[in-house]
Amino acid sequence: SVLDIRSFIKEDITDTELNTIILLEYDKDNKEHCVGILVSSLESVSVVEKNSIQQIQSHFLGTGTLVESLADISDYEESQVAMVLDIKKIDDNLTKKV
Repeated sequence: SVLDIRSFIKEDITDTELNTIILLEYDKDNKEHCVGILVSSLESVSVVEKNSIQQIQSHFLGTGTLVESLADISDYEESQVAMVLDIKKIDDNLTKKV
């Protein structure tokens, strides 16, 4: 499935701006699963070292968030922090069951 998460992240992006799909593969119930997310642009793809990922305690975030952890990205002159989204939560909450 391909997911449109604009309403969830409350971004005002028109349909014509959505021209890229990011495909993500993960294990769901011991089965390989693939989901796509529509995005308006993809600036860069960064490699993140596992030891630079910091888990966030769920009681700080609440139940309505897709963020699972923060990652330090050092691809640039100054390091940046990126939010790591929980793909299983995205798929569970935003895929319409038919």
